[in-house]
Amino acid sequence: MSLVKSLGFNYEKLSDNLKIISMSPRLFTEGALYFYMEKLVKNLKPERLIVDSLARHYDEEEFLELARSLILLCKKHGVTCLLTSLEDLMKGEELTISTAVDNTVSIWFNCSGNEVKRMITVFKERMSTHDPHKHTLHIEKREVVIRWAYNWGGLGLKWWRRSSKPWRRFSAHPFQ
Repeated sequence: MSLVKSLGFNYEKLSDNLKIISMSPRLFTEGALYFYMEKLVKNLKPERLIVDSLARHYDEEEFLELARSLILLCKKHGVTCLLTSLEDLMKGEELTISTAVDNTVSIWFNCSGNEVKRMITVFKERMSTHDPHKHTLHIEKREVVIRWAYNWGGLGLKWWRRSSKPWRRFSAHPFQ
């Protein structure tokens, strides 16, 4: 909860709509973790489930099996599932689960010289056109700002035509 508050969120306002369950995956086999998550999904009936960085706790085969199982569990119950991974999608890793998911987005750091930039790309957005190019991502004044480097495709092109500014802003505080 202290992290939520340190990011500028009012946890008291969010607490009716947000449940944060912190646990160490190291305490579970991938099978035990799946059954724990299944119990959470059935009992809490969330709209969204965010699972952070499981890949570093299991070997590749275990992680992929767990990821596929969680994705299918969430689809079965109509839950939007967001899995994060420290693996480098730009090198093609972890894309083996892409057939089970509707969207694949990669956020990474681009280091060149003395400069470090956050980057983002959409690899897959099922049943929609999307811009597969790399874009710069900034966090400014509690907002995520994406610099559209290309004037191509889907939402990026439509937005670009409607605005004189080459920036797209997404509020990081949807409940405030």
